[in-house]
Amino acid sequence: MAKFDRVRTADMETHLDELFEKAHPTDGLFGPRSMIWRVGREAAILLGGGRAALLQLAHPFIAHAVDDHSAVLRDIQGRFQRTMSSMFAMTFGDRAEAMRLARQVYSIHKTIVGVVPVESGAHSAGVRYSALDRPAMFW
Repeated sequence: MAKFDRVRTADMETHLDELFEKAHPTDGLFGPRSMIWRVGREAAILLGGGRAALLQLAHPFIAHAVDDHSAVLRDIQGRFQRTMSSMFAMTFGDRAEAMRLARQVYSIHKTIVGVVPVESGAHSAGVRYSALDRPAMFW
């Protein structure tokens, strides 16, 4: 069974500390002159959400994790609203809120582990996955 490098809590905290030092307290991680603010504030960005979700599901670990651990199929609208609310707050919110939400998302992902039950792409049946596996996180 393959074992992947995972994003450890210490790695995440180091990265958040670096972001915190660079970020403006009220303008957040990016600020109003950033490209992400200019592009992300457009309502048309919501149109790409479905495609982004489908692309994520192309990775076997993500697809199985969503199937095993997510309420998305039972509550599509609620899941979409929670995700978008967090993403907008991390993008456009203040620094403290962005840090709090990043830690919350990481904490949720720490609990998502399982086994891929069937051969999926390059992964054999029985391979273990974690939402903190770097290949899946950076997919």
